Formats: sequence, C-alpha cells, structure tokens
Amino acid sequence: MPFLASPKILNIKHLNAGYSNTNRWTMALSLSLDRCAISFLLCNLHFACYETLNSACHLYSIRVRQRPPDDAAALRGRPVDAKKGLGDWKPFFTSETRWEIPSRPPQESLPDDPALSEALDAKKDTLITNVEAEESQQIPRDAKAEPPFPSPIKLVEDSALVRKVEGVAYTPPTKEIYERLRRVRTKEGAFMEIVELVQLLITDKGEKLSLFHYDALIRANADAAHGSVDAVKLLLQEMKEEGIGGDSGLYHAVLQVLAIHPDYLLRNEIMQEMKQRWFGLSPEGWHNLITGLLRDRQYEMAMDKLEQMRSDQIYIQPWLYDIFTYNLCEVGELDEAFKLLCYRFEKDRKDISPRLWYYLLDKFTSDFHYQATSYIWKFRVGNGFLNPSDGICVNALNLAARNADPALATSAIRILSSRRTSLSPFHYEALLAAYTGSKDLDTAFRILGIIQKAGFEPDSSTTRPLFSYLSIHKSLPSKAWTVLERQFKEGHTIHIAAINVVIEACIAVGQFDDALELYKELHKLCEAGPNIETFNVLLQGAAKNMVKDSAMFLASEMIALGIKPDHLTYDRLVLVCLQQDDYEDAFKYLEEMVDIGRDKFENGQKGWWMRPGTASVLVRRCAHAGDKRAWEILKEMKRRGLPPKKVRVTEKDLRVIWGELFPETKKRPKPQRYTWGR
Repeated sequence: MPFLASPKILNIKHLNAGYSNTNRWTMALSLSLDRCAISFLLCNLHFACYETLNSACHLYSIRVRQRPPDDAAALRGRPVDAKKGLGDWKPFFTSETRWEIPSRPPQESLPDDPALSEALDAKKDTLITNVEAEESQQIPRDAKAEPPFPSPIKLVEDSALVRKVEGVAYTPPTKEIYERLRRVRTKEGAFMEIVELVQLLITDKGEKLSLFHYDALIRANADAAHGSVDAVKLLLQEMKEEGIGGDSGLYHAVLQVLAIHPDYLLRNEIMQEMKQRWFGLSPEGWHNLITGLLRDRQYEMAMDKLEQMRSDQIYIQPWLYDIFTYNLCEVGELDEAFKLLCYRFEKDRKDISPRLWYYLLDKFTSDFHYQATSYIWKFRVGNGFLNPSDGICVNALNLAARNADPALATSAIRILSSRRTSLSPFHYEALLAAYTGSKDLDTAFRILGIIQKAGFEPDSSTTRPLFSYLSIHKSLPSKAWTVLERQFKEGHTIHIAAINVVIEACIAVGQFDDALELYKELHKLCEAGPNIETFNVLLQGAAKNMVKDSAMFLASEMIALGIKPDHLTYDRLVLVCLQQDDYEDAFKYLEEMVDIGRDKFENGQKGWWMRPGTASVLVRRCAHAGDKRAWEILKEMKRRGLPPKKVRVTEKDLRVIWGELFPETKKRPKPQRYTWGR
C-alpha cells in the first residue's frame, strides 16, 4: 500500500486525563489528522489541554511531511479565554494557511494506545520532510487525490519508481511523474529512468498511451550504450497501430537517434514524411541530419546539406564543423578539409580549437599537403599559437624540401635547434634541398660548410639535390663554379663536396673536358684537395666517353697524391678497359682489386669484386671474343650470390652469343685460369 494512502485516525481520549474543571469535554473525541479538524480543536479546546494537543499537532505534521510553524511555540504558556479564543493569535492549522489539505473520507480510528504518541515521536527524526514539494503541488479536491511526496525521486532496485519509507511503498503522484519525465527525457544517460517513468505511468497509474510517451521513449534511444534504431522502428510501428500521429518534435527525436544509430532507409522515410506534412527542420534537426549522414559515410550528401545550411544562414555549431573535418581527414579528403578550415578561419577563427589545429597540422604534414601545411604554419606556428612536435617539424622540413620552400624549412630547423635537439645530416640535407629548389645556389653551398662545422662530413649523398638541379641545363655547372669562386673570394671555406658535385654535373650534361679542367683548377678553391670521390666521378666520365688515356692519367694522379682506390675505383677502371680492343688490362685490375680487398667487406660480403653490371659486361665481352673465361666469371657470379635475375640474363646472353656467333670456340694464345677469392 502506498505510504500515507490511508492515514490513521488519532484517538485523543487520553488527552482528557487530569482535566476535571469542566465536563463539556468528557466525551472521547476521534479526530482525523486533516488540517480542518485540527483547526476546529484549536479554536475550542481549553488551554489546560493545549499543551497535549499541540504535541498531537506536531506529530501530525511529521506524518504529512510538514514542519509545524514557529508561531505554535509562542502559544505555549499563554492563557486562552474560552469565549474569546486565542485573541490575536491564530492557530497554525487553520484554513488561512498557504495550502489546503484535501478532504478525506471517514476512516477507522486507532485503538486507544497511550504509547502511540511516544512511538511516533521516536520515529519523527527518521522521516523525510519536504515542505516546498508539498506547497508547490496543486492537488485537486477529490476523494482519490494522493498526498504530495518528497522530491527528488529515488529509484529503488525493484524497477518501480517508488520510495520505501518505514517499510511502506510510496508512489509519487501522476503530475509529479510527468514533470520528472519532461525534465529527464532530453537528459543524456537517462535511458533507464525514462523507461521506468513511462512504465510507471502506463502500468501503475493506468495512463492512456499518448504521443508524449512515445516521444520520451524514442528520445531515450538516443543513448549510445542502450539505444537502438530497431527499438525506434518498433515504437513507430506501434504508434501507427494505435492511431497516434507524430508531430514535428517526434520526427526531430527520430533524427536525433539516427545521428547516433544511423539507418539510411529510416532517415529517408522520416524526411519524406516531414516533407509531406510540411514540417521544417530546426537548427538542431539540421545538425542531427548531417551528423547521421556522416555516420553513414554519405559525405557528398552531408556536404550538400552543409552548403544548404550556409545558404539559409543557419548558424552551424563548431562541433559539427569539427566532426566534418575529422571525417574528411579520415577518408583522405584533405583538399575539402582544407577548404573547410579556410572558411572557418575567415569567418570566425575563435571557434577552431587548438586541438583541431594541431590535428590538422599533423595530418597535413604527414600526408605532404604543402598548401595546407604552409597555411597553418603561417597563421598558427609562426605566431607562436602552436608548438609542433619534433616529428611534425621533420615532416614540415621534408615537405619544404619537396616544394622548394626555404622559409618553411628554416622555420622548422629553428624550432628544432631551439629545443637543443641534435640535428642529423638528413635535417641539413632537407634544408639544402629547399634552398636548391628555390635556385639559391649561394645559400645551398654555404649549407655544406654549416654541415661540416656541425661535425658531419658532406659527401655525394648529401649533394644529390644540387646535382639534380645543376644537371638540368649545360649552363648551370659553370654558373655554380662562378658562385664557388665568389664565395672563396669572400673568405668562405669551399668544401670538396661542392666541387665534386659541379664536376659530376659537367659530366652529366656531356662536358667531360670541362670537368677535367675544373679538376685542374680545384686546388685554387679547395686547400684540402681532391678525395676519392673526385676521382671516381671523373673515372665514371672517362668510362662513358671511352677515353682510356684520361683514365690512366687520373690513376697516376691518385698514386701521386697518395689516395688509395676503393672497390668503385677498380670497378670503373675495369669498365674503361673493357671498351678497348685489348681488354687484358681489365683482368689485371680485377686481380688487383681481389687481392687488395681480400680482407675487406663490401655490400655485406667479404672481399671486393665487380658490381653485377660490370661483371655482366665482362662476360659478354669475353663471349664476343670467344674467351672461355666468360664461363668462369659467370660461375663466380653465381658463387658470390649476385642477383639471380642478372645472372640468368647474363647466362642466356652468353649461350646465345657463344652458340650462334661462334660455333667453334676460338682460344686465346695464352689461356689463363683465375681463382678469385678462393
């Protein structure tokens, strides 16, 4: 039974004990705890029994969850005239109080128990008082009206929205349940509470199903953890069966659910019904619609709806822009994400969070989107609003090298240097590429000196950006040499790597003779003189131009300068000799290379030997000459584990040449047998 649904009758016969001055109150009075009955008693009782009656009133106020007014305390000890009553003092349970207790049907009286008051007084501190909740209720005057209940409502474990007080179940009135349902139906995470409230209204209170109930249940399914689009479909189907039509609010509630639990078919159905019933979308509905389209990966439709919102001048929340941007970046639509960023920045840059700026910068740099990276770097990093990580700076540096942006590269290097980050050669190489791409040869050559001062030794791998640029046109190598001469006159140290790349570019554009002349003038600009890379570059040019005399000159220069050859030097000397009619010198250099490099490692293998391409050329050359040493070289290629494809092609060519062109083997006058590396 609900708590206080049937209030007990207070029997006050024991209040007459000791009262003998008059016998007008000798009968036993059984009064209800209603406010009107107590007011009547207060107006007619003698002061001798007032103290006891006041205790009874106080007991009643606890049961109905109302604290007795402070005026009651002042009555104690004040004489009361039986004719005049209380005079200026008014009892606090009169009809002039701020709210009225509804009339109650006659009820049975309690048995005459003197201990009743003491027992209830002992329990009064444990009862819940909530005067404000009672005063705010407008209870109709009918016999079935229920007393007000204290708020807020606490759900108990038995799924019914009831409160258990003193072992008695208390259900709130219908009006209060509706008010609570209105408050929580749009609250996040209130799925279970909404379901229980609706269940209480329908099952316990006997309320008839209405649009309000379905609207609340549909909105409850916007919960990410407990909601379901299938449940929404069932509710909509049930509404049709019950003959309950939806309004604009219900359709918007469905769109809210579809923004979290997308369903393409249901969304189209809802939009079609809204169009037929001339229901327009509210700003919140637009946001939910676009969010649902994004969840369904309908990016083109979502973009169209976003453009429609702009054209209709509907305010777009920043979070929708953020979700749009994240989704576009996720699917690789960086151009569209960049356009959206530019639009937002020009409209209201304050709405863009620093987290989104950082995410976009990381995404654009990692995917090498130069235009977007430059845009963010200019407006956020350059002004100090963003502090990019080392990884982003490295990506920006590489991006600047690709797009020949020295300003971006310099800014990234400056940030890395300010953190005392140890710069590696690849940092400087990217910076070199950026300045070379911008055709700033003067700064590019200076960077080679900076690399040397940083403790690194530039080599041919460092100067690849310079070589790529200088080999574009025949006039560029001479222009680069002029830049080096000017820097030398200005007092700058010219690194040999700068001279080597100019010589290499001359050979690449077909100016081998000019390259030899630059070599002869090298000592004027570089006090350190040539290194092994200088001679390897020149020997490469001699092999391309088939000038053995120049190659022998360079070999003698190496001996005179005391520069020891490496495996690449011998390899190119072999190539030069193979282009002559008498190629015996190629085998001599091969034997010398194997002997000198016997205990050295190259390309993960012990001992020097020819590169696969050079070995293949030597096999073909011997095959054309009918030299059986071609088979021995092929066997050595297999033993050393040279690329199988290269070996197969070489063997095939050898068999073709040997079988078709020379059916009879032509032996050389002095056949020799070699055992390389054995």
